[in-house]
Amino acid sequence: MAIGGSRRRPRHRSLDLDADDPYLDVTGALVESKGKGTGGWIRKPAPKSENRWRRILLHAHTVEALREAIEHLEASGQPNPLGALFPSRTGTFRKGVATEVDQAFNDPERAARQPGNTTAVAKRHYIDIPETVPDNRAVLERWATGLVG
Repeated sequence: MAIGGSRRRPRHRSLDLDADDPYLDVTGALVESKGKGTGGWIRKPAPKSENRWRRILLHAHTVEALREAIEHLEASGQPNPLGALFPSRTGTFRKGVATEVDQAFNDPERAARQPGNTTAVAKRHYIDIPETVPDNRAVLERWATGLVG
């Protein structure tokens, strides 16, 4: 699972779940390290995208999910040196979030900022294009009958 549409794996200190407006600060990125004997994750001190550092305001559902994840990690006693909460590798959640924000505000740039992408990347990979085009019948009828001026 991802946080607020971002694949970032937040450290607990990047969160304030008790603030009036709960938030996640994106201050870095976890990058997979591949190769024999080096597999795992490495934290880079800066986010990967051009949007860089940003604060994502969290909705109630995400706050609850984070509280549960932190509780689970603390109870499990598993080593977690990077403070990773949700090691998700799929873009499914990102795609749903970007699509929903774009459709709600008709603003691809706003939708791209949530998961930390450029508008071009979000449009190409994360914002779904509806199968049915917008209903333009009234405009086209006026155009066809010469009522558009």
